[in-house]
Amino acid sequence: PGLKGYTSFAPDGNSFVYSAQTEKGSDIFLQRIDGRNPQNITNGEGASNTMPAFSPDGKLIAFRSNREPPGIYVMGVTGENPRRVSDIGNHPSWSADGKRLVVSTEGVSLHNFHTVPNSV
Repeated sequence: PGLKGYTSFAPDGNSFVYSAQTEKGSDIFLQRIDGRNPQNITNGEGASNTMPAFSPDGKLIAFRSNREPPGIYVMGVTGENPRRVSDIGNHPSWSADGKRLVVSTEGVSLHNFHTVPNSV
């Protein structure tokens, strides 16, 4: 249940991350393609954690958080050692070599999107 979005696939294609609404805010979940149980890797801290992006080597995830202090964070693939790398930005994306991040100065809300009914 709840809104899910901002999916990013691991470079090896074996897992993906996404953001989902929880009772405390929004968290980032890691899901194995062949698994059934998503793992909450931001652990329900009550902040809005969204817009995850896998690094090219699959070892790190960049994401947007409104935790204190808000900004763009980078953490290990299972949620370890989150650290803020920028106080501004949305929708982080990695350079091909994984050494830099580019971010948007504008955000796009999933609430602005509408679903289209399936046609037969």
